[in-house]
Amino acid sequence: MNPFNTEKLTAEQLDKDCLCYMSISRQPVKSSRLFLGHLHETAVNQLTDHFKKQADYYKKVKPDKQLSSLLKAKYKENKVFFKPVPDSRDLKEHIDLYEFSTFEESYHQLMNELCDLTVEAINLVLPANDETANIYITGGFSRNDLFLKLITEAYPTKLVYTSEIANAQLLEQPLSFQVQNLLLIWA
Repeated sequence: MNPFNTEKLTAEQLDKDCLCYMSISRQPVKSSRLFLGHLHETAVNQLTDHFKKQADYYKKVKPDKQLSSLLKAKYKENKVFFKPVPDSRDLKEHIDLYEFSTFEESYHQLMNELCDLTVEAINLVLPANDETANIYITGGFSRNDLFLKLITEAYPTKLVYTSEIANAQLLEQPLSFQVQNLLLIWA
């Protein structure tokens, strides 16, 4: 969500699942929707089945910058988890997990791809003359160190903050107007 983008929604943004909410002060709040939690859960279930791990094993995976960089170099624009069509947010029906030797390796690639999708979604609601200084992440991904490191790397000129606020979506509009130059992510 970006309450500081006053540009009108474009046809491209609408096609890519962006919309505008109205704040309590009747100002537009541009939003880009991406259902990361469902995508993450579906893919992690496949990883845990393949690598014979507990369902919450991904929570124990520590960010490995070198591994993440190696995977980015290896796969470049190719996707392992998502359909190879432009702007696709759909997981492949068959994911070849034999590409990876460990759960950790596959999970880093999954998070690289989810972060790429997140960056695309965020960029849709940034104005041409972006002065957003902060990114605020709440929800399940605010506790995912690997996701946070990847978002921080993707936006080196912005500060990334996290918080765990119960029912954060109920607070989004009043909260969004109390802090200047803030981009909100409910992930």
